[in-house]
Amino acid sequence: MSSANGILLISPSLEDVQAHLEGRSCEVLDSRGHGILSELESLLEPTFFGPGAEAVLIHSMEQIGARQALQIVEMAPNYPETFWAFHISELNPPKRQKKFEKVLQERYPKKALRPPSISQLRDECLQNAARLGVTINHTCVELLIQWLGADRKLLQLELEKFAHLDRPVEMDDILQSYAPQGKRDLFSLPRRLLNGEKEAVLRDIRSMEPFEDVFSVANAFVHELSKIYLVKLLGSKARFTNTGISDYFIGQYRSACQQLSAEHADELMELAATVDYELKTTSLGYEQVYALIERIDLLRKTP
Repeated sequence: MSSANGILLISPSLEDVQAHLEGRSCEVLDSRGHGILSELESLLEPTFFGPGAEAVLIHSMEQIGARQALQIVEMAPNYPETFWAFHISELNPPKRQKKFEKVLQERYPKKALRPPSISQLRDECLQNAARLGVTINHTCVELLIQWLGADRKLLQLELEKFAHLDRPVEMDDILQSYAPQGKRDLFSLPRRLLNGEKEAVLRDIRSMEPFEDVFSVANAFVHELSKIYLVKLLGSKARFTNTGISDYFIGQYRSACQQLSAEHADELMELAATVDYELKTTSLGYEQVYALIERIDLLRKTP
């Protein structure tokens, strides 16, 4: 038996589900109603007056028995021209939701399933974080979901790691640990430059130039130079719990700081402020980025 054409949607709001159906006009059926199988047949079979329903949305699937759910799902492949949408409205309890997902997946290819929305995952992650004693805001959670995807198990594991921090989760913790490799590379450029990797940094910048927005590259320099300055200013014995600098990367910042005198660190901060101003007020090009690299490298080499 071939697979049916359709999707599984998970949302507490039926209106949200309908909004995901790409403008299709669906016949909406409440799966809890009596005689839903016969009602479906009457909608799907063509009649003298016209063809069967083009699309069917069956909602509240989690509130019926598994046997009836399977009967409905087994019916779907008999009508391959019909678009099917199965709606699970209740997100709790998780075991019950998973049972119905399993029933649907027995007849549907995984690629046909629509993952939960970012807002749903965000709310779940915030609830789990509160249970674990993790302080994390909406923005950080959404960024984590953006880069880790909709894998609930993976998101849970990462939140459990954050439970070991003795401070709120900062944007840097997400950015420097989970961003795609290319984005992480952007933020490592100033530290690598101060550690004597100028040629490698220039090579990487040239490879980024054709496709990476110069704003992103320059902004990474502003962001990182300000962190390097802060570490230099506070000294090697300072605690950085409330500075927004991830515990996982403080060693790299301290290593970069060792290459700078206090005066040079001040100049670096002025350079960062200048680039930040140019980002907000003028058109910036890669020539400014290359000039910034040369100046940073010169400060590193100057006693």
